[in-house]
Amino acid sequence: MKVYVTPSAKHLAKSTGKIEFGRFTDGEVKVIVKDKPSKAVLIGSTYPPADNLIELALALDALKRICKVKVIIPYFAYGRADKKHPGKPTSAALVSRLFKGNIITIDTHSIRLKNFLRYEDVKPYKLFIPYLPKSNIVVVAPDKGAYRRGKILSKMLGCKSVHMIKKRLPGTVKVRLTGNVKGKTAIIVDDIIAGGGTLAAAAGKLKKAGAEKVIAVVTHAFFAKDALKKLRIVDKILVSDSIPIKKKTRNVKVISLRPFICELIRNS
Repeated sequence: MKVYVTPSAKHLAKSTGKIEFGRFTDGEVKVIVKDKPSKAVLIGSTYPPADNLIELALALDALKRICKVKVIIPYFAYGRADKKHPGKPTSAALVSRLFKGNIITIDTHSIRLKNFLRYEDVKPYKLFIPYLPKSNIVVVAPDKGAYRRGKILSKMLGCKSVHMIKKRLPGTVKVRLTGNVKGKTAIIVDDIIAGGGTLAAAAGKLKKAGAEKVIAVVTHAFFAKDALKKLRIVDKILVSDSIPIKKKTRNVKVISLRPFICELIRNS
């Protein structure tokens, strides 16, 4: 079995197959598979710029013409727009049409993506556990979308979980805590950090509720705009490198997904 890796995931796995990514003279993406495997694993993320999405889609199309392919997508972009709104695209549905077949994703944003794409979603939380305390802890889901993640991580850690109710207001985020965190280390779990508003609001609420320390476990991180400044309130932020981290601060710890990806490949 050959492994093919797009440029967006070259830090996550080594390519053993012969594949070339380049440009035509007009600037369009060019992909050429130069060998003929009987079975292949293709690894590629689709975070911005959009060329990452095009490279993965073209590589999949090329490989499917040669052999059976399993696709591992560490970060599935455009999956958050998964509802129908007048005048707005349902990008999750549109992008999903590019990826039919044996698909594995890592911590996708919403289970509603299953309305458009058949895939297996896996959580990489076991990579984070060695960096987390083992006692006097409680797992916190910062909003409704993270409830399921909170239950999964709390079961792995053998502790209780609580959740928050989030309300978005113009220019800000408000959260309400349900549960007791007083005197404990609160471990917030979520799928993605973009602007950091939800995580910062959750951390502030937890500290006001008496949490001794706040740790965040987040699979995908963009740290857009002034997110890192907002997130100084969080004692430690554990993130994976599903998206290459270009900037970080002392409270950010980046955990490599490479061992997790290698395990997925071995099990293919």
